[in-house]
Amino acid sequence: MFNRNHRFFSFLLLAALSFLAVSACADDPDTSKGFRQEQGCLLFFDNHPWIFTVTEPFDPQRFEYTYKVYTHIYDPETDLLLTKGPGGKYTHHRGLFIGWKQTEVGKSVYDTWHMKAPGVKGGRPCFQELVRWVNRSDDGTSAVQEAEIAWRDADTREMFIQETRQISVREQNQKRIIDFVSALHNPGKETIRLKGDPQHAGMQLRMANEVSEHENTTEYLLPEDVTVDKDDVTTPCNWACGVFEVLQRKRWILHMIAPGFIDGAPVYSIRKYGRFGAFWETEIPAGDTLTTHFRIVVSPTALTAEECAAMYQEYAGETK
Repeated sequence: MFNRNHRFFSFLLLAALSFLAVSACADDPDTSKGFRQEQGCLLFFDNHPWIFTVTEPFDPQRFEYTYKVYTHIYDPETDLLLTKGPGGKYTHHRGLFIGWKQTEVGKSVYDTWHMKAPGVKGGRPCFQELVRWVNRSDDGTSAVQEAEIAWRDADTREMFIQETRQISVREQNQKRIIDFVSALHNPGKETIRLKGDPQHAGMQLRMANEVSEHENTTEYLLPEDVTVDKDDVTTPCNWACGVFEVLQRKRWILHMIAPGFIDGAPVYSIRKYGRFGAFWETEIPAGDTLTTHFRIVVSPTALTAEECAAMYQEYAGETK
């Protein structure tokens, strides 16, 4: 049981992508080593960091560093970062993030995965930005961050998706449970089509860049009867558990997608360099809202495929 002393901080934080603890970050960041100054909301619980949602205001002059809202996760045992920010292998992969390589809005096409203008007719650059915090609260044992996030055209600043993103965090049986709920509202007059492929769309997670430097140590636990093709795409698949080595410690990260909101067989992408998660394509009619649900379980102790399957069944029961 936790004392009710969880605190939210909205301030400039030096997030060390090479896993320095928050208190050890340098005052003068060394950008050659991947350090960046990031603004956001750092959630502490009992004086331990749990998650950090990065919300730097968009700046065209620093496009790469300010075009996406994403959330870092921290290790339950060491309080060190487990996820990657800007830079490293594939700079657009960051913490917990959501997007689609081909987001069609009328005659415009946005790449809400890479954020740069796609090389197709109608391709336009885009960005995500925090509009406001809707809720930041706790009940003594768990905490919630809920934000309104605008997905905008980088040139006109016109919003084409209004997102409400809620991230809830708690600890249970020495594991950290993170629920990620994203409600995507179409404020326009035309249907939005969310398209892509398993490597460049959906709600996914990117582990620290260190993992990409020793991919041979990465493993994945998967449900029974899952097919894995040569491009690391698994189907049908409702969950995947990555086993990653970070600072010579193994960590088990379970990613689950709630049943019911996607059509067809669920698909996961599982790259050994540390990017994995759920992929699907869909549409959002004008004026409608698509609400998606995911759960991330961070475990410092070994999980089995059977335990992962049991946790998925529990999650599926909660979200029906």
